[in-house]
Amino acid sequence: MTVGVLFDLEDTLVKTPWSDCRHVIEFRHQTRAALIQFGIPYLVLKGVERSTVMRNRADEYAKQKFSQEELQEFHGKMERFLSAYELDSAVKSTVFSDTVEALERLRAKAVRMAIVTNTSAKAAASMLQRHSLKPYFDLIVTRKDVEQLKPNPEGIFLAARTLGATKCFMVGDSVLDAIAAKSAGVVSIVVTREQDEMEVYLNGLSARDVREARAYVEERKNVQADYVIKSLIEILPLIVAEQRKA
Repeated sequence: MTVGVLFDLEDTLVKTPWSDCRHVIEFRHQTRAALIQFGIPYLVLKGVERSTVMRNRADEYAKQKFSQEELQEFHGKMERFLSAYELDSAVKSTVFSDTVEALERLRAKAVRMAIVTNTSAKAAASMLQRHSLKPYFDLIVTRKDVEQLKPNPEGIFLAARTLGATKCFMVGDSVLDAIAAKSAGVVSIVVTREQDEMEVYLNGLSARDVREARAYVEERKNVQADYVIKSLIEILPLIVAEQRKA
């Protein structure tokens, strides 16, 4: 049996500004505004809160409605918009205390490992180099490698196929990772670590943003996955337990 463990990057292996829901909410608002400015109708995005789902829907619309020239221009504008956030996140990232030990344990057991992230190749490379993590991974899948972002399972399918894994695990920190894993038919593991109290996030937010912040934090607390863990160190015992089931 060839075991593959796929990792989300931001706030799974390294801590970034995205761990603060105020940053996430700001990005959601800015993403919606940017997409509309770049030609995506408001109704295409109506009722969607998650930025990745907005971008998936926008990309589908653009491919159907835009000319090739317009589509290329749209992708260029979105790339410039996203890069500002992603590279800032990379510069401000710090590695979690359990990351290296967990990766060392998995490598010692000859587990094949990959990154599946919604961020850019440039930002992912920056974080992996900054924290000396790149040597642990056989494959890095970023948003340039897929048509659709997580929660779409496309990146997981690509990574599992490339690794040649017959048993695959997806490790992330959010509901997007869990949904993508379920859709791909792989074992989902969500790491929650210690979460700040709600009140830390609410100062200075509008009433609408307070509601969104509460919903976001509650979603993270109640994420549904095959396994919910507090530390990456718990991954190897879970793999052993899953192998015994096979």
